[in-house]
Amino acid sequence: MLFDPVASFWPDLSRFAAQKKEQEEVAVQMKAVKENAAQKRAKHMKIGMRPPDGMEQIFKNAARVYGVDVDLLKAVAIEESGFDPTCTSSKGAMGVMQLLPGTAADQGVTAPYDVAQNIYGGARYLKEQLLRFNGDLACALAAYNAGPEAVVKYKGVPPYAENYVRVVIAQYNALKGESR
Repeated sequence: MLFDPVASFWPDLSRFAAQKKEQEEVAVQMKAVKENAAQKRAKHMKIGMRPPDGMEQIFKNAARVYGVDVDLLKAVAIEESGFDPTCTSSKGAMGVMQLLPGTAADQGVTAPYDVAQNIYGGARYLKEQLLRFNGDLACALAAYNAGPEAVVKYKGVPPYAENYVRVVIAQYNALKGESR
């Protein structure tokens, strides 16, 4: 057997090589996760995106019942979930309109992943925010996203909700332009 000077000075070198290989594998997996997240985010950002078959009528009915513009309701859903009824956020918001458990309960939603219940609950909650903030669309959207208490605290749109409001309004305007 030949003398290996590296092994004699660093007997655990193979352990480091194994760790490096494991780190490289994790890096590849993380890259795939990031790419997948970016693809999902891009899907949600499609201006004028349309709901899947069967969902359009639910949006129309909920909008009529609660007196909310159907395009505004769809714009919120695009940003919230990309119309994905199985979507769950890291904070526990659920369904197409991304209702938090407490909000869902307050709106009478007993099955938050049920498309109709979720959309009706979201429409009702959005209408409440529009009424609470005297029709101020930016404040109502910020309240939908960050909670009405945050809008009151900041006396307007909280800085962390500004992008959400901007994106939903852009979606809304695109949808309004298409429906003319």
